[in-house]
Amino acid sequence: MTVDFTVAGIPCLGLNGGPAFKHNEAFSFQIATDDQEETDRYWNAIVGNGGEESACGWCKDKWGISWQITPRVLIEALAARKQSARLMS
Repeated sequence: MTVDFTVAGIPCLGLNGGPAFKHNEAFSFQIATDDQEETDRYWNAIVGNGGEESACGWCKDKWGISWQITPRVLIEALAARKQSARLMS
């Protein structure tokens, strides 16, 4: 069985792997946000609707799916740092 769904405008396909395959942190959704208001909106929608907080921008929804709510500026800063380290080596 499969299901088609959309997350933040991105089409996704889910596959029912049966009871032998449980949710874990090996799979997560990541949402890059533009500002603190957007970060808070996504975070509060997930955690405030039966989810739970985790560390460093991670949380789980009420079904146990992991989410990374990450400010775009942080993603860009980390990418620039990685690029800089490559240039220095």
